[in-house]
Amino acid sequence: MKKKFNAYDFFIEERNINLANGNNYMILSEKEKITYNEFHENITKKYKFFFDEINDCSCLGILLPDSIFQQILFWGAMKHEITPALFSVNEILDSVIRIIKSAHIDVMVSDETHRKFLAAVSRCCNLCRAYIIDKDGKLELIWYNEKQQKKKKNATFILFSSGTTGISKGIIHNQYDMKYAAETYGKQVLGLTNKDIIYSMAHLNYGFAFTNSTFQAVYGGAATIIDESTDIWTIIENINKFRPTVLCGVPVLFEALERITEKSSIDLSSVRLALSSGEKMPECLWDIWYDKFHIPIIEGYGSVEMLTNVISNRQDDYCKGSSGKLLEGYEAKIEKINTDDGEFVGVLSIKGDSVSNYTLEMNNEKSNIYKTNDVFRVDNDGFFWYEGRIDNICKVNGLWFNPLIIEKYLESIAYIRYALVVNVNMNIVAYIVVDDTLSLNYDDVKEINYWLKHDKNQTICPYKYVIVKDLPRNNNGKKIRIKPDSKDIIKEIEV
Repeated sequence: MKKKFNAYDFFIEERNINLANGNNYMILSEKEKITYNEFHENITKKYKFFFDEINDCSCLGILLPDSIFQQILFWGAMKHEITPALFSVNEILDSVIRIIKSAHIDVMVSDETHRKFLAAVSRCCNLCRAYIIDKDGKLELIWYNEKQQKKKKNATFILFSSGTTGISKGIIHNQYDMKYAAETYGKQVLGLTNKDIIYSMAHLNYGFAFTNSTFQAVYGGAATIIDESTDIWTIIENINKFRPTVLCGVPVLFEALERITEKSSIDLSSVRLALSSGEKMPECLWDIWYDKFHIPIIEGYGSVEMLTNVISNRQDDYCKGSSGKLLEGYEAKIEKINTDDGEFVGVLSIKGDSVSNYTLEMNNEKSNIYKTNDVFRVDNDGFFWYEGRIDNICKVNGLWFNPLIIEKYLESIAYIRYALVVNVNMNIVAYIVVDDTLSLNYDDVKEINYWLKHDKNQTICPYKYVIVKDLPRNNNGKKIRIKPDSKDIIKEIEV
C-alpha cells in the first residue's frame, strides 16, 4: 500500500534533516532564531506531549502573531495529520467564531493578550481544548470538553483569502499541494537554495507570504525572516540586519521602501530577486524602483485557491506591467469576452494539481480547476495582462465599463501615485493619491478626461476626481474596492 504523503516528513526531514542541512537557520527574527535541527527537536521532543495530547483532535486553530512557535504548531500539526489554520491576530470575534464552526476546529492556541477572547470563543464554539502559550513557551490548558467526539483526520491545511473581494474565504488544501507548488513555481521562478534568506514583509496568514516563507523556503533549505511586526521601520531593520536574498511584497510595500530612502538608509545589495504579487503594480513605480536599485521587480499571479503563483515573470524573461507567462505544470483557459488585434481577453480558469476549490463555507466538490473571475489579455508572446475582475466590469448608461483601464492610465501620470475608480450609484468617481495636492486642478482633470476619451477610447470617464490621503487597503497593503473614508478626503474636483 502506497504511503500517504506527509508534508513535514518531506519538507523538514527528507529535504533538510536527512540532507545535512540541519545546522542551517530555518527562521530568523530580531527576538529569536532557530535551526532546522532545533525546529525538528521542538516538534519531536519538547512539544511531543502537546501533539500527543491533541491527537484526538482533527483541526487546530492558531491565533498567534508570526513567530517560531506559531510555525512549530503549524508544522507539528501537519506531521500528525491534524489540519492547521492560521488566523490573523486582527480577526474579530464574530469572524473567528464563524470560521471555527465552519471548519469544525476543535482545538485552539493563542497568547495571553487573547485569554478573554479565547475563553469566549471556547464557550461559544464548544471546543474540545483551548490553550494559552506564555512568553517562555509554556502551554496552559484553559478549556477542556471530554464529551467532544474524536473526528477523522484528513491530512489537510486551511488558508484564508485576503478578503479584498468580500468576506475572507477558507480554502482547504491537501498536504501534497505544497509539493506540487514547490516543484513548479518553486523550481521555475524562486530557485531557492540553503544560501538564500527570504523575506515576505507581510503576515503569514496572507497567501503570498505564507507560500514563500513556509514550504517554498523549506523546500530549498533556505532561511526565512519572520517578524510579528510588519511596519516599514521594522522591515528596514530586518533587511539591513539579515540581508535577505529574496524580497516579496505587494506594490505599496515596494513604494514605501523606495520612498523611505529619503529618511533612512537601506541596503539591498544582497537581494537577487524581488517579487510582487497580490495586485497590479503601477508601471511608473516599477521604473522608479529599477532606476534607484537596479533590481527588476518580478510580478506574478496566483491565489490561495492555487496555493502559489501560476503565472509569473522570471529574471531572464519578464515584461514590465504584465503578470508574466503561464508556468509549466498548469493549464489556462480563457472564456472570451472580447477580441482585439489578434489578442484575446476573457475570464481566466486555471487547472493544476495544487489547485483547490474546496472551501469551508460551501459544500463544493474537490476540483483542480478554478475559475478565477479575473479578466486577462494574452499577447502574441504569451504574456498575461491583468484587466481587472469580471465583478467590477459593469454597464454604465448601457456601455461596458472597466475601471482598471482608467486606473492604469491615471497611475502612469507622474504626480499620481495610486488611483481607485469606483462606480457610485452609476456615477464614476476616481479617488487618487498625489505627491502634491496642489498639482491637480480643474483644468488638469478636464485634460485627463480628454485624453481618456481620445487616446484610450473611454466613452465613460470619471465625473469627479477626489484627492485622498490614502486608498482603502487590507492588513497586507492590497487595495479594497470601496469608497475611502470621508476623513481621508482632501479635495474634490468635479469635471
